[in-house]
Amino acid sequence: MSKQINRIDLYEDKEYWGREGYNGDAISRYEELYTSGKTKPLLIQKGTNRIIDGFHRNSALIRRGIEKVDVEEIDVSNSDIRAEIYRCNAAHGVPYSKEERNKLIEDLYIKDRKTQEQISEIIGIAQSTVSAIIGNIKTDNADKRQTLNDKDMATAYELLKNGETQESIAKKLGVSQSTLSERLAKDKEKSDKPDETKKDPMTDESLVTETKKFVTRLIIKGLPIGDNEKIVEAVVKLLKDFRVVAE
Repeated sequence: MSKQINRIDLYEDKEYWGREGYNGDAISRYEELYTSGKTKPLLIQKGTNRIIDGFHRNSALIRRGIEKVDVEEIDVSNSDIRAEIYRCNAAHGVPYSKEERNKLIEDLYIKDRKTQEQISEIIGIAQSTVSAIIGNIKTDNADKRQTLNDKDMATAYELLKNGETQESIAKKLGVSQSTLSERLAKDKEKSDKPDETKKDPMTDESLVTETKKFVTRLIIKGLPIGDNEKIVEAVVKLLKDFRVVAE
């Protein structure tokens, strides 16, 4: 459902747009559209008014001095904005140049941490082509991707559970197998390490104190001496079984 907002409240984030510049013909066509009284809502990110689809339309609005603009909001995460912008553009916008497309693939891979398989689906080209483009990324940029965040590892563990090899998973995540293996080893080491912050309740001094109080209360109640001795003996044995020294 569309609504109207002030054009000045729109947010043109060039970081996500990824184009080398505006297309004059596209802007002129939208100017003609607006002059005829027609409108075409811009697509924006809910909560930020960041433009997803409509960069050229926004330029046409500025040229025509139109202050109120029709928009449609979508709920999309920042890590998916770049992909969504490309999908919208591919449907009806000015086509990306080869250079723009390759730069987009690099940004999807490094900045948005998309896998090669995901990028292949977003761009609509073979995964082998994506792999070749990523292989040409400058080393200093490619190194930025040689880490795995929690989202990556959640994917990795799910794939491992489904029987995939580390080699296959590493390829999908766009990292070396050694990077994945090292992270898996660190995770295992962390899970095997005992949590020293957790205290064994059976070694807590307060337990010994409370147990002594409990036995004392039983004695005060006037139980026969034989029963008292059995109670004390049983409690001491229980404490010793849990490695608690009670004197």
